Amino acid sequence: MFKKLPVKLILFFLICLVGIFFYIAKDRLDLSMNNTETGLAQTVSLPDSVLGVHRGTWHEGMSSFLFSAENIGGGYGVWQYHPENGFKNLLSVEDKFFYGKIFVDSKGVIYYSANLPGVLYRSADDGETWQVVQEKIGVFWGITEDEAGNLYGSLWSENRPLIFKSIDNGLTWNLWQDFSTVFPDEAVLYNDNDERFKLRHLHDIVAVENDILVGTGDVTRWGVRTGDDGKSWKKAWDEGFTSSVFDSKNRQVIFGADLPGYREKGIAVYDVDSESVEEVWNPSDISWPGYIYTMIEQGDVFYAAVHVEENNSGEKQLYGILYSEDGKTWKKLIEFETSEVVSELFLLGVLNNNLYFTHNGELKFVSIASL
Repeated sequence: MFKKLPVKLILFFLICLVGIFFYIAKDRLDLSMNNTETGLAQTVSLPDSVLGVHRGTWHEGMSSFLFSAENIGGGYGVWQYHPENGFKNLLSVEDKFFYGKIFVDSKGVIYYSANLPGVLYRSADDGETWQVVQEKIGVFWGITEDEAGNLYGSLWSENRPLIFKSIDNGLTWNLWQDFSTVFPDEAVLYNDNDERFKLRHLHDIVAVENDILVGTGDVTRWGVRTGDDGKSWKKAWDEGFTSSVFDSKNRQVIFGADLPGYREKGIAVYDVDSESVEEVWNPSDISWPGYIYTMIEQGDVFYAAVHVEENNSGEKQLYGILYSEDGKTWKKLIEFETSEVVSELFLLGVLNNNLYFTHNGELKFVSIASL
């Protein structure tokens, strides 16, 4: 058939076909680049009843990951997962804002903190039964445990920067610190047209021996500490850390920031003995943001998950997971790219040389065998 057509016409058709192919390929590439990744992360298929997975942790006694999930048809809950045993639903609740956060204390007791209204669920039998131990307080950003077994919860709230304490294994919780009273100069409005306080809520909280350290927000962004049971507080860092991990070997607390990259706050190390802080990773150096909501340690290696917020321009931004062997030198483990306004990235833990995490509702893992 082609022998009857002029050569120039044949070439014209071929050029058009090639052009159409590259146009379609470019379109598909542009769509996929809204959320792409570099590295070798694999995705775990979720149960049909689960719409997406979010924050979670590793439960040593259950040898499983626990995470909050959004269910198909509405509502949220706590799920258990192990690669060999699959998924198990432990708790389902009505619609809750913020998906909820999960904590596990040294005794293996599970806490699920949800919002709207604020409800704290507790399970002492690996999620078989649950009891409500606190209602209408709000959602805890963090829960930590001191050497005596006392629990502390930092409240993420509106103009209620409170810390609650439990001295009976999490069965009852009482107000321990009100930062509007501790720092009255910060309990003032953003401005005349905004009803929020400069210090309006709390971020992560961590107990180290006799010290309690907590991050504050949202305009007044501090990391503060007390070593005398809350009688006095001192500034530990000039950023209200949203994640942390205690490096017991080197007696240092690693802080993760909650800021865009241009603010040049990312990761800092607080020395427990000298009470000094050193900023060790600047997100602007690799054009990443500085929003870090989870940090973990496994086998003397530290991991930090960095995500995107307030990308209102729609420009492509890079973010991902970092790792460090000393808490001070941080390297990329895996990198993602997005043009969305917000991304989600939460670390769960390590199993069989794989780091598990949730990413924009998906359950994923990446090999760390070569680290």
